[in-house]
Amino acid sequence: IIYLCKSAFEAKQKFTGMCVQAARVIGVSTPAVLQHQAVRIPFLAGVIRPCIFLPLGNRELEFSRNAIFIHELAHLARHDNIWNLLRHLGIALLPFQPLLWVLSRSIEETSDFVCDDYVLRHGGNRAYAMELAAAARGIRPPAKRFVAGVGFFSFSTTLLKRVERILD
Repeated sequence: IIYLCKSAFEAKQKFTGMCVQAARVIGVSTPAVLQHQAVRIPFLAGVIRPCIFLPLGNRELEFSRNAIFIHELAHLARHDNIWNLLRHLGIALLPFQPLLWVLSRSIEETSDFVCDDYVLRHGGNRAYAMELAAAARGIRPPAKRFVAGVGFFSFSTTLLKRVERILD
């Protein structure tokens, strides 16, 4: 994450503006919005100085940036980065405790469900689920998992459950 922060570009003005508007709606302070060529999916990173990373160039996602910003800012409002850090620390300290793994997965899944609900509450609609599924089809899970960020797509979360919840 430190490498990404140092080598990332400040996001285009239109994305920064969208983030400012979404932050007002959610009621959080606006984090930095950065773009980097190594980023494949949008995600929120950082505990002290959080920032939203977006793909750069032709990897930019096609659908509503507003939904992305509301989703990521919902993670910020809920302090999911802190919870993400704590759950990974717990697993690192007690790797052979199976209930901790189950709890960790449940926290991650619930976090995405609640952030999807934020999107729906703030202007998202059923098309959001279809756009989410379409975008996820074109993105393969990364070979390595980065634990420092909370993302728009969580590959250990069942995407089907997220889409079904949104369509319900």
